[in-house]
This record gives sequence, structure tokens and C-alpha cells, in this order.
Amino acid sequence: MKVGDLVCWEHDMMKGHPDDALLVVIEIMPLIANEAHVRVVSPLSGWTRTCRAADLEVVSSQDH
Repeated sequence: MKVGDLVCWEHDMMKGHPDDALLVVIEIMPLIANEAHVRVVSPLSGWTRTCRAADLEVVSSQDH
């Protein structure tokens, strides 16, 4: 997972927080308790959140 990747929630229980739109990874955070964390933003609403990378699924990567 890298900055610019499009992601969605891995688990159905997380959908709707705040919407079901794809999220964009905007920052890779340092490891917290040996877990990768990322900052994501919803392009539709501007909502942003830091969450565990394991809670997200990559939909479209910037890799070519």
C-alpha cells in the first residue's frame, strides 16, 4: 500500500464510515505497536482518518 492508492474497507462492518466511497491513501504513518497505519481521505466528502492498513483493501494501485 502506497500514497495515491485507492482503497476500500476490508470488512463490511466498516462501510458507511462516513460513506461507501473509495478512499485515497494520503500518508503512510510510522508503525504503531508493530502494525502499519495509513491516513486516508474520501474525495467525495473530504473526511479523513488514520486507520490500520490491515483494515483496508487496495482497489487500484499506482504500480504500473
